[in-house]
Amino acid sequence: MLAALLAVQAEAAASETPRRTVRFAYERGPGAEGCPSEIAVRGAVTERLGYDPFAADAWDTVAVTVTRTEKGFHAAIEARDEGGRVTGSRSLSSTRDCAALASALALAVAIAIDPLLVAGPPPAPICPACPTCATCPECPACPECPKCPPPPPPPRAHFRAIAGGHVSRGETPGTVGLGARLGAGVRWPKASVLLEGRVDPLIGTPSATGDVGATLLTLALVPCAHRSRWLACAVLAGGALQGESVEISSPRRQSTLYTAAGGRLGAEFSLAAPFFAQIGVDGLATLTRTTLYFNDQPAWTTPAISVSLAASIGAVFW
Repeated sequence: MLAALLAVQAEAAASETPRRTVRFAYERGPGAEGCPSEIAVRGAVTERLGYDPFAADAWDTVAVTVTRTEKGFHAAIEARDEGGRVTGSRSLSSTRDCAALASALALAVAIAIDPLLVAGPPPAPICPACPTCATCPECPACPECPKCPPPPPPPRAHFRAIAGGHVSRGETPGTVGLGARLGAGVRWPKASVLLEGRVDPLIGTPSATGDVGATLLTLALVPCAHRSRWLACAVLAGGALQGESVEISSPRRQSTLYTAAGGRLGAEFSLAAPFFAQIGVDGLATLTRTTLYFNDQPAWTTPAISVSLAASIGAVFW
């Protein structure tokens, strides 16, 4: 009975013993902004010691500086007396991340303040500061980490229309052909499909036997792959080549099937919403070659390869 009474008295006397308090100086250097904040470290140290040891009017100071190094993170801990003299120091390092350094940092600060009271199992890991929600799942109970918003839905496909013009060589008679194009299709984040109509109007050209010209009307299927602003497409085109003799009193007309296949390389640029611009170069191999005649003599034959340079403006509708 007497022993129990003495134990109770000793415990009461111990509880009345003044506990040490310190001023706390905490700094995160460049690159260490994602490390635990001062509030998080104070909370972990308080949990270690069982009381709040931090006071603005305390005589002694514990200073902590956390920096980013080439090999990871480094924490320097210094204890100073009321005159600013260093009475103790310790360094901690982590080659992984700041979260791995946090628990050791809290323990070292607690020991620097009052080593006799540091006991018991270590507290839960300190949640690092949350510049983004990437770290929230690691410490869901941390008050500094806001509840992560749900991930954004995947970008949906949208309908678009496009109109423009082009210059070409090899599709119709003439050194250079001029034409217009109009298309509509669907665009996903990394792919698109476009149905594109083109017209290259008749332009005459001198030949050894007279003048011939042609109008080219095509409809093309253009599936594309997109990466950043760049695009690479396959082009499969079909239509009609309408040729005729020009600058004679009795012109002769003939229409033939035109088919071609090839590719397109280009770039796409965003303008003021909902508009965008697109430029591209098409290279097509003619699958059905046509010969135009003047006075029953061959005057022009579709080349095996044609090239065109196009510029277009488009708009997104939904």
